[in-house]
Formats: sequence, C-alpha cells, structure tokens
Amino acid sequence: MTSPRPAGAAPGTATADYLRVHRDTPRGPRRPPLFKQYPGSVRIPLPWPAAPHPGRFAGSLALLGSLASAYAPTRFQFYTTAAMATLGGFPATNTAPTLRGGVRRAVPSGGAYYPAELYLAVTGGFAPGPGVYHYDATHHTLETLATDDPQASLRAALGRAPTPYTLLVSCRMWKNASTYGAFGYRLGCLDTGALAGQLLHRAPDGTDLRLVFDDRTLDALLGLDPDIESVYAVVLAGPPPAAPPAPAPHADAPAAAAPQRPAPGANAVRGLESDLELRAAAHPSAVRLHHASLRGATADRARDVPTSDAFRRSPGRDGPTAADRWRRPAESGRRIDLPEPLALPESLDPARADAALRSAVRFTGDAMTVRQLGTLLAWLLTGYRCDITGTRAGAGRLAAYCLPSRVTGLAPGPYAYDPATHSLRSAPGGDGHGFTPTGVLGGLRTATARLFLFADTDPGRRGYGDRWYRMQHVLAGIAVQRCRLAASAVGIGCRPVSDHDSAAVRAMFGVPRGQVDVVQLLVGPAAPRAGVVDIGLSGQPEGRGA
Repeated sequence: MTSPRPAGAAPGTATADYLRVHRDTPRGPRRPPLFKQYPGSVRIPLPWPAAPHPGRFAGSLALLGSLASAYAPTRFQFYTTAAMATLGGFPATNTAPTLRGGVRRAVPSGGAYYPAELYLAVTGGFAPGPGVYHYDATHHTLETLATDDPQASLRAALGRAPTPYTLLVSCRMWKNASTYGAFGYRLGCLDTGALAGQLLHRAPDGTDLRLVFDDRTLDALLGLDPDIESVYAVVLAGPPPAAPPAPAPHADAPAAAAPQRPAPGANAVRGLESDLELRAAAHPSAVRLHHASLRGATADRARDVPTSDAFRRSPGRDGPTAADRWRRPAESGRRIDLPEPLALPESLDPARADAALRSAVRFTGDAMTVRQLGTLLAWLLTGYRCDITGTRAGAGRLAAYCLPSRVTGLAPGPYAYDPATHSLRSAPGGDGHGFTPTGVLGGLRTATARLFLFADTDPGRRGYGDRWYRMQHVLAGIAVQRCRLAASAVGIGCRPVSDHDSAAVRAMFGVPRGQVDVVQLLVGPAAPRAGVVDIGLSGQPEGRGA
C-alpha cells in the first residue's frame, strides 16, 4: 500500500502533487464489470416506472423507486466506429462497420464507467424498514446489507440527527483507471457529483446535500474498504426527528459500530475483483490525494457546519450572498444584464427527462438565444441546499465563465458570470478569437457556446485540506447534471468535456489567482447522431416492481 501524505505536510500538498502528473500517467489493468451486486442478500423490488417529482416528503417505496431510478440504466447505445469518431470530433482511423456500445444511464460518466454506487440508510418506521441497502441498478432493486436501525452511526458521522432516508453516494475511485490512469480520480469525483445532482433533482422539497462528514463511520456502516470505495456525498431526504442531536464524538474517537449484518458468505460482493487490481496499479499521487481527502473532515467538523440555502432557487433577486461575493467578476468589465431565466419545471416526468439526456452530443452550429444561455448559467449553480457556505472554511464555490460564438443578442467573446446580479461582465483577458479547442474536441467547434467552471481552492483548502479538491469536483459534477437537465428543458444539447488548454482558458478569461478550471460544458442546438442506435429501456425488466 502506498503510504499517505507525511505528517506535517502543508494542506494542499497532495493536491499539488496530483495535479502535476494526473494527465500524463499510464493506464491500468483490465476494464472492470459495470455493476456491483451482493449475491444472496434479501432483495426488495422497487416500483417501475419512476413516479413524478414527489413535492413534499412521503416515505414510501414509490419515492425510493423514483430516487433510485436516477441511476438506473435508461437505454442501450450502439454506434459504428465512424460514428464514434464523429461524436468525438477526431478522424476515423478504422472504418470497419463494427458496432460498439453498451448500457447508458441518465447521468454522464467519463468513458461510461459509472464509478459511483448508491446506498440507502433508513431510520424510523419508513418503508422498507430500518436498515442499510445497496441499489442494484441492473434489476432496480434494493439489496439488504443490514437490518438494524443505523440512526446512531448516521448521527455520529453527520453530527446531526439523520433524516428518514439518507442516500449515500460512494465512489469506486479506481474503476476507470484502466482508461484514464490518475486522471480517473478527478473524473470519478465529477461522476459522483453528477449522480448527487440527479438525486437532488428527483428528491422531495427540503432535501439537503452534505459533503462534510466522518468518512470512517459511513464507510464502516456500509462495510466498504475505503482503499477502493468510499462515500463522497450524502443526500438527506425527509424531515429530521424533533429530538436534538447527541454530541458528536471527538475526532480521534473510534468509529461508531456498524449495525449487525447477516452472514455475508464467501461471495458477499460481486464486481470489485478488478478494483483491487486497479488499486494495486494506481498512481501514487492519486492514492495520496484520496487518503488525504479522507482526513479532511470529522464528525466534529460536520456538526459545526450549518445547513443553509447555499444556492438560491431564484437567482439575482435577493442580492449577493456570502457564497456569491467571491465569484463576482471585476467591476472593470462591461456589464450585460441577462433576461429573466426561463422557469424550469420542478416536476419533470423523470422517464421523459432521462430519455432526452445524451452526453455524446453533436451540434448543428445554429444560434441559441441569450435567454437560453442565461437560464443555463443561472440554474447550473442554484436550486439545491448544501452544507458548505459561509463557514470558517471560506465561501469558495464555483465560478462560471462563458465563451459564446453564436448567441442571439450577445456579441462573441469571453465573459464572466455574476450570479448575484444575473449578469455578464466582459472578461479582461482578450477577445477569445485566438482560442481553439484541443485534442478530440477539434471537431466540435460547432458548439454555440462554451461554459467553463472554475473552483476557488485556497479558502477551502485552509479549512479542509486536500479534501477540498474532492468537494469542489463533486459540486462541479452537480452543476454539470443541472446544466444538462436545464439544457434539455429549453431544447438544446449539453456536452461535458475536460479536454482544453488550462493556461489558454485562464488567460482568455483573466481568471483571478487561486481559481482553477474544473470542467467545460459545450452547449447549443443538437444535431442528429448518424450511426448511433439507442434502444430505450421503457418496459418492466425482471426484478422491477409494478
């Protein structure tokens, strides 16, 4: 096992070491199985198809079916080699008429690896009963891992009373290393955030996102080996009990005991064999960063972080919040007020919305409206509750910049987005005419606009150390999914990519020191995808409840 960061090293050391090598490291062993399962566990079928947005919380299998289906397979996708080259934007080197593809879900994932896993902890008398469960996406069922009430463990890990349904999103951080090497750790954080964003979109009103918790306790609750899989995000659904939370243990106290599980047998988990091989071959910088992130939060710190509306549902109306102030661009740029964002329905039919989502999008090159662009900018950073705003760790969040090329009512060029006033400021770093995408994106110049998300690293790093890198990328993954949902609702396509020249982008926008680029989003009217066949999963697969 690679040793963790040496004691006494400055916060951010592991992040800096990782960023120096994460794009250039070799790939790992074989590709792992797509799904993780617990053979022999008690299985609970969930209703299918998913119910519409529930509004107020009502604990039921119908609600769980809707939440879990956020990660269910939505279609089989097949494509020719030539179509793959066209979608990727690079010349075809193999024109043989072979078909490739596989299962796709409603959330994006680098290389379609889907390293996130979804677990459920139930407290009180809500269906399907107190316990801990794993979501088997293959059959749309819950697999029972424990039958005792997990309230004590959740209280210890979160520093507060748990809600009836606690959704735990883990990351198998080496699952995609066979293709991406060390860079896969970054993609895994983004993918985990995308699933969290999909859950927040499906969840009832009042749902909270938690990124600050005691990792050891939650991993022990789920029986995870944190060296290959660990909880990265927690979504709390339902009202907390009226009783005040018990004092959280000291940071050095042992993790709370996990509920008693049924005897697992020799093959308790299926699908992790290759993860162990990939972990053995993982780049030391990625391993150090993962280990350092596990030490970045404790139950004591979780209890200190209040839950608040970090991102307003109606941006630009109530003045700047603490989370907005650092993101406000320089006053020197020319200000352009954006139209009122389009109202996005909170109760989109999940099945219909998921069926319309595609990550491998081509673009027609046609124009989009400035109101469509403003809607994406407003809603990718708003609309959910988060636990890390205005804390002693600083108000660092995500900042959005855009480079429109064919947007009606907006001149081409680089702009910084001001969420406090819902306006754009012309960026001081140039006119953007010299910027061209690199790598496989060379063939995707027909995107109507490009959005860039930047993260503020220094304030959060002082509070959470290297864990802040993980937290910011989870938030960016949420923003990616919200942008995809908003784009689908306003009738355009959205494609997340990570292939761009960071130095060129920073220079173009004149990005302040301390902000680092996280992800790029290509948006615009979508073109037909010749050579791609999508087979929707709209029926009732085996194992799915009525």
